[in-house]
Amino acid sequence: MNDNSDMSTNMNNSRKMMEKAKIVDTSRDVTSSLRRMKKHIVNELNRIDYAEEILAGDSDMIAQTNAQAEKYSEGTDTATRTLKSIDFKQRKSAFLGKIGFLIFCCVLAWTVFKRIPPSLTNP
Repeated sequence: MNDNSDMSTNMNNSRKMMEKAKIVDTSRDVTSSLRRMKKHIVNELNRIDYAEEILAGDSDMIAQTNAQAEKYSEGTDTATRTLKSIDFKQRKSAFLGKIGFLIFCCVLAWTVFKRIPPSLTNP
């Protein structure tokens, strides 16, 4: 009977050893999986950091472009006002030139009319 009990003890010990080996293998697999997951998470975090840096750089570039556009907008506003002022002065000058020419023609006609001897004007 001792042989049977020794055998059953050996079998139980063998089963326990197999169960422990399975547990060890499972824990190794879990540990390996956790390490892979950690490595994957670290890689993703690095990618997110890199993307964030790129976006920050792009945001800075957009802000600079916006500032330049506002500066150009101010410049075009100033240029538009200057062109309107020049156009007004040009129209005013043309109008005064026409009025001056008209006054000149009137003075010329008056002078010619007054210089003509009365005998030529009265038949």
